[in-house]
Amino acid sequence: MNRRAFLTSFFSALAVAMIALAASAVPATAQAPIPNACCTYTVDVAGVPATCLPFKLLTRWTGGTETILVTANGVSLQNITFAPCPPPPAQFGYASLDGGVTKAWFNFPATFNLGTCCYVVRIGVDAAGCIIVYVRGC
Repeated sequence: MNRRAFLTSFFSALAVAMIALAASAVPATAQAPIPNACCTYTVDVAGVPATCLPFKLLTRWTGGTETILVTANGVSLQNITFAPCPPPPAQFGYASLDGGVTKAWFNFPATFNLGTCCYVVRIGVDAAGCIIVYVRGC
């Protein structure tokens, strides 16, 4: 192999490796909605200091968003109110504490640092297939 062919092969391989590395380093910017079998969702808040309450929780669903004011630690059941349900329940997209700038996806928790407060938001589903939004203090 002559020098020119070697350099061409080398730089082509290097370019492919750099593109692959760049693609793997970029976080996902969107995720498909996950199935939701219910017209309600659960918010489970624990370990959040009183000085970090209240906070606004935004959830994104197919067709709309819900924003609630969380005032205390505990478990609450929330109605999905922007669309009639049943017949079809809205599918879940993400949850956010900063208006949607940072998103907690199903299986991809997010950490929110808001002022002096730190929260971790994780999304799960219960045995019936209903969404649970877990909020914990860091």
